[in-house]
Amino acid sequence: MTSEGMEARYAGGKTVLVNTTTPARTPIFLIDATLAAGMGSMLLALAPWLRDQAGGGLSVDALRLVGLFLLPWAAHNAFAGSDLRARMPHALVQVAGDLLWVVLSLGLCLHHWPALSALGRVLYASQTAVVALVLITKLHVVSHARRTPVPART
Repeated sequence: MTSEGMEARYAGGKTVLVNTTTPARTPIFLIDATLAAGMGSMLLALAPWLRDQAGGGLSVDALRLVGLFLLPWAAHNAFAGSDLRARMPHALVQVAGDLLWVVLSLGLCLHHWPALSALGRVLYASQTAVVALVLITKLHVVSHARRTPVPART
């Protein structure tokens, strides 16, 4: 007897219930890929203007380097989220990268806060907050996917 979205499977000498409704594709990874590609492109195109308007923070070259890094990172993000169960190691790399981004961004905010303009403070703090929210969402999705057995292929 099973309920909607659950299926009984025999595995390893036991009968287990498998959640068959957990999607392999998860929108948070695609959303983050889009955000990373957009931010990477913006940093590459607008680094001098952003540096001037922020009043401090990272140098123009550092902003461009971060922008350049974000483009393949965005592609990897989309790849990891396209089949989360099959690409769990890639998803975990993304989670670790987001965690590192948040920690480094907090450090940058604290270190450069006195030199930043009001716009710079908003930009640095808001991107840190957005990545932190993405990280929390990814942690929830990855945790759920890791607890859900992979359905057997028929």
